[in-house]
Amino acid sequence: MAYWAAYVAFSFETNQTRNILKEAKSSLGDLDDHIAWHEPSYLHLTMHFLGWLTENDAKKASKIVNNYDISNIKLQTDGDLTLLGFDKEKEYIALRITPTEELLSLRKKIEFDLQSEGIKVKEQPFLPHISLGRVHNLSEIEKIKLNSRTLSIQKLNIFSSTSSSQSLNKWIMNYHKIKSR
Repeated sequence: MAYWAAYVAFSFETNQTRNILKEAKSSLGDLDDHIAWHEPSYLHLTMHFLGWLTENDAKKASKIVNNYDISNIKLQTDGDLTLLGFDKEKEYIALRITPTEELLSLRKKIEFDLQSEGIKVKEQPFLPHISLGRVHNLSEIEKIKLNSRTLSIQKLNIFSSTSSSQSLNKWIMNYHKIKSR
């Protein structure tokens, strides 16, 4: 099985993401008709977009990513919301993350290690953020500010863009448990 949109990302405790969404929804209550909020379990911080991965590459990438010590990585947000998108279409509301030296250093190491194993990493500017939802015709979001907070990282994983955005690490482990029976 191949994965058409795989990425390396930090996941968070669901209680944290619920609290972020609750505060955002409260702060943006008047604009709610213009926002399709993500589910709390979907919130993540993408470190690298990989794109197309074969199952073999997904296994290699998962093994690499699982070996990092992420205990020294602290993710801090100043509460600023921003709009992001492609081709000048601003269609995502996001909570910005401060790009610390530890975060940037880990990102470089991940890229180097993946490429050393022959796994291509898509070249993209790194704007650390957590996407909260999709928006329609909404520029006033960038005037809203949420509380600043430090986020606890649950795990660094390889994910795939699917309807459930299941971690490939988890999928691969479950797949091999079933296959070995």
